[in-house]
Amino acid sequence: FRDATGGRLPSADTWTGDVAVGDVDRDGDVDAIFAEAWGLNLLLNDGVGRFTRAPSANLPADAGNATALALQDLDGDGDLDLALGGLGVRIHRNEGSGRFVSVSSGLPAGLPGTRAVAAGDLDGDGDVDLVFASWYQDVVLLNAGSFAFAHGTAPHPASRPVGLPLLQDLDRDGALDLLVVESDVSPPAWSVFRNDGRGGFGLYARNPKPARDPTWPPIRLADVDGDGDPDLLHASRSGSGGPLGLRLHVNDGAAGFTQAPGGMVPHVDLLALAVADLDGDRDLDVVVGEPGRPLECLVNDGSGIFAARAGVVPPEPMFTSALLLADLDLDGDSDLVVGQARPTLLPHPTKLFWNDGNGVFTENSSQLMPGLATATQDVLAGDLDGDGDQDLVLHAWRHEPGDRPLLCFLQTAPGHFTESTGQRVPALSFDLRGVAIADVDEDGDLDLVAQPVAGQTVTLLVNDGRGYFSSVQVAAQRPHSTGGVALGDVDGDGDLDLVTSTSWPRNLHRHLHAPYLALVGRPFVLEIHSMPGYAPGTPLAIPLLGRAGGDLPVPGLGNLGLDPRTLIVLPPASLPPGGGMASVALQIPNLPALAGVPFAAQALMFPGGRTPARFTNMVGTRIWR
Repeated sequence: FRDATGGRLPSADTWTGDVAVGDVDRDGDVDAIFAEAWGLNLLLNDGVGRFTRAPSANLPADAGNATALALQDLDGDGDLDLALGGLGVRIHRNEGSGRFVSVSSGLPAGLPGTRAVAAGDLDGDGDVDLVFASWYQDVVLLNAGSFAFAHGTAPHPASRPVGLPLLQDLDRDGALDLLVVESDVSPPAWSVFRNDGRGGFGLYARNPKPARDPTWPPIRLADVDGDGDPDLLHASRSGSGGPLGLRLHVNDGAAGFTQAPGGMVPHVDLLALAVADLDGDRDLDVVVGEPGRPLECLVNDGSGIFAARAGVVPPEPMFTSALLLADLDLDGDSDLVVGQARPTLLPHPTKLFWNDGNGVFTENSSQLMPGLATATQDVLAGDLDGDGDQDLVLHAWRHEPGDRPLLCFLQTAPGHFTESTGQRVPALSFDLRGVAIADVDEDGDLDLVAQPVAGQTVTLLVNDGRGYFSSVQVAAQRPHSTGGVALGDVDGDGDLDLVTSTSWPRNLHRHLHAPYLALVGRPFVLEIHSMPGYAPGTPLAIPLLGRAGGDLPVPGLGNLGLDPRTLIVLPPASLPPGGGMASVALQIPNLPALAGVPFAAQALMFPGGRTPARFTNMVGTRIWR
């Protein structure tokens, strides 16, 4: 491309929010409409690519403050009409010569401000419908003819910061679904996104009555009624300004949640929640904490009905901000760690309690670095140094520039923990919103993923197997300052992907990506990723094409997502030594009849060394003209 602006476009000294092109005056060439700071600017083409401003009378008076444009034939008369988004939604009818008049009276009342627009026949009736993206709720407008539009069903709320994202198989189909809490709306609500098995999420359900049942953190997914699917526990406020209490929504097995009968367990200011089998009866019990009050243990009768049980935790008040239930002494029961933070988020000692096996806890905080105080946000457990016992990671608020948001405690003797942050964990100079622990690079040890509050990229702390961590950037996006982080295999390739409050980066440890459309007569490009920068040798990939045919388990290799009867094996592709990315191009024949043909791609990855071969994720697409 070369810059051809000079002499072809009128000079303009303003910003442009959007541009739409099309033959608005039906003279056979392409004109352009710009959404500029002071209104719309219609530029008419002279037929050789030189543009002049159309008279101001060609545009209605209410055409200002637009940030989204679409030129479409909305009334079926053969000329291009104009849909605008911005501070409001407006429709302008083209009189056929490039002169537009407002016909916005046919729109539903109360439409929100919007930032983008797309057009297409959504309901299959042959006319053009509209979708507007908003900051709060997307808007679908179905064309009823004569510039009258009716509300359709929005595909999902507009992208927004959320609370803690939770990944679990909610509908028992083997794929990890996503439940998020929209904590920045009033009242807070939760939404369920079902996974299609390949990492594609679609909105399935949203809390239908958030005004009467607002959802507040903490929130947990756990099978409390013993029917094999995860149920939803969350804090909720009873009435306007009432105390926070614990609500239970029971899963119907298909990701649909209904509130369990009975009232809430009342709490003044529920802030921390942990779920585990405390008393060895094979059902899940609950521990809740509130600042300035004693902990409370809620014992499950096996069917999801809870009763408070006294005498199982010490009665003294605590400034509880985080709870962890985990078998720290490896005796088969869940022990308890209580993170604390004073009301102004000032440091307070972390406490450790041993479980006697019957759900009765005894404090033994002297074994957890006595005197060490932090303002704790979260507590995580795992074997960080590969010695077979459980270590601890504390996620803390920072008060001074030198404070660390992550603290590492190694279990150096049975039941005894030693703080080892300085030698093992890189110093992070920013606050964190969420932390997750898992084997992200599949080398047999536990890594850490840290999501910053704002202004920094998501960071992976890679474990060397002995509990020494090094920092790696894993996501280019800078997440919003609210939300959390979750890890899970969302695209079915066997490695752990990352879900933050605003993005879903895929793990490139073993990943297939199609960056462009498959077009008739053009190369179809596949990008194959493997162990970027840490492969034990030179990875090799065998690309596969075919029809999507469900998940076929192949022992030792994962799931084949392609129909074996349609399988096409392409030549092997070598990746750079140490891992990275290789591109494979498949030439699609220049046959118009191929348009619309669906197909899918997958690859069998051989990372090198002793790392076993495994299938990547599957990419589904179709051929376009």
